[in-house]
Amino acid sequence: LASIDTSKVGTYPIQLRIGDREYESVLNIVDLTAPTANPVPQEIYAGNAPDPVACVKDVFDLSGCKI
Repeated sequence: LASIDTSKVGTYPIQLRIGDREYESVLNIVDLTAPTANPVPQEIYAGNAPDPVACVKDVFDLSGCKI
């Protein structure tokens, strides 16, 4: 992986070694921009987790994002 420029979008063939076996795969770099969001302050009580959607606002990602 050290020879792959991860700052560029692209599809790269890679080989993975697990134990004594080698596997061929493909690394797809499709997005170089990290998603952004703003936190929403929450007051919670033990055992009552808030809905994840209520914890962030202004979520943005170039390739789409699910909360």
